Amino acid sequence: MTRRGSARLSICARRPSLRACLSHVIEKPVKLLHASMVPALLLIAACMPPASTRHASLMNEIERAVRLPRGAGELQHYARYYSWIDERRKVHAVYIRGDRLGRRWLNYNYIPQADVRGCNAVALTYDVEAKRVERIGCVGAA
Repeated sequence: MTRRGSARLSICARRPSLRACLSHVIEKPVKLLHASMVPALLLIAACMPPASTRHASLMNEIERAVRLPRGAGELQHYARYYSWIDERRKVHAVYIRGDRLGRRWLNYNYIPQADVRGCNAVALTYDVEAKRVERIGCVGAA
């Protein structure tokens, strides 16, 4: 690769978005990519599941492993909110009864704070590597 091509790739590493990077690099793609590499790169990109698929798979895994505490209702009666904590090694989840049903993957800062008592709200921590629920409990006292 030429110095110029290498400089373009280093610029991509600093660009905040893929679109900005690609618009910069694809000015002269022949200098950066050999034509035979394009199908391989497209295949690699196609094989990687999108974040939403990975999140759905992880939420399914957690919901299979979780045993709600005594006094809690059935899982499908809770709105379920999930978020990464601890650099993607652990997941924090909050289940709230009476909220909009379904499940959502959110940024940790947007996980709702349950202002209900007892088992109308359940909080848990899931260890992704160990594939187990570390902590689970009803929020507050009944």
